[in-house]
Amino acid sequence: MMYELCQQFGLAELRTSSLQEEQERELSPETEQETQVERPPPAQPARHSLHADVRKFVRSGVFTRSTTAFQPAFATLQLTSAAKHFDVREFQNNVWVTRDFSKVVEESFGSENYSDGFQRSVQWILTSKDEVLKERLLVISPYEAQKLLPDVEKFQHVSLRLYSPWVNLGFESLDHLNLYTVPQAQNCSAIPRNLITPLNVFSGQLYLSDYRDYIHLCDFLGLAWKAADGTVGFGPDGWIPPTLPTNICVNISGLSKSPVPFLKILFAKIRQECQSIRKTHMGKILEGVRLHVEDWAES
Repeated sequence: MMYELCQQFGLAELRTSSLQEEQERELSPETEQETQVERPPPAQPARHSLHADVRKFVRSGVFTRSTTAFQPAFATLQLTSAAKHFDVREFQNNVWVTRDFSKVVEESFGSENYSDGFQRSVQWILTSKDEVLKERLLVISPYEAQKLLPDVEKFQHVSLRLYSPWVNLGFESLDHLNLYTVPQAQNCSAIPRNLITPLNVFSGQLYLSDYRDYIHLCDFLGLAWKAADGTVGFGPDGWIPPTLPTNICVNISGLSKSPVPFLKILFAKIRQECQSIRKTHMGKILEGVRLHVEDWAES
C-alpha cells in the first residue's frame, strides 16, 4: 500500500527495505539502551598488613622470591571469570604483587564466585636496580606505600614510583614511571619497555605510546604485528600458532594458545567495568585489527 502511493508521487527509487524500516520505527516505540554494570556483592574488606619480607626488600633491595609475601601479578587473576579462557600461569613472571595488594576482601572465590569486582587498581610500584636488571617490578598497595615511604627515603635501595594505566587520551601516559619518584634522584632510564609491557597489560592500559610499544605488546601476547603472505595462516584475532613454519612471523611469547578471549574480559569487564574499549588501541588489537605507524601520526 505505502509503496504504491510512493509510486504515484514519483518516488519510484525508494527501496522497500527502507520503507519497512521506517514503518517499524513508527509502529514500535523507540527504546534506549543503557549499560548496566553488575556491581559486586557486599563483602568484608580485608585487614591491611605489611609483610616483613616486603620491608626487607625496601631496606636491602633483595627480592625473596620464595616468600608468601609476593606472587606473580597475573596469578592474582586466576579466580576471575577471564581465567576460564586462559591459564594465567603461562604469562611471564616479570610483574609481581604483594599479598596486601592482592587481598582486597575477606572472601573465598571459586568457580561460581569470581573475583572480578575485587581487583585493585595499580598505582604504586617499587623498583630496585638489581631487580630491573632481572626484569622484575613489584606492585604494592596504597597502604604499603604510605607505611614504607620513610624506609624508602632512608635506605634508598629501592624507588617508589607512581603509575596509572593510560585509559584516556586527554591525559599523557604515565608508564615511563618518572612523574613521581622517591628518591627523586633515581630515574627510570634503565627500565626496558619489554618490562613495562606486562605491567600495562596487567593494569588494563588501553593506549600505546608508539609503534615500538605495539611491537613489544604483540610479541608479548603472541600476536602478529606485520602482514603475512598468503601461505601463512594466523588466527582471526592475529594469534600466531607456535608451530607455524615460517620466518615471516614467529611466536616468541611462550604461550600455548591465544590470550585474546582472556584479555577481552580483563580489559573491558574487569578493568573498565563493562565500558566499551572498541575505539582504543587495545580494543582494536583484541578485535584482530593490525595497527600501523600512521595510527600514531596525530598523537
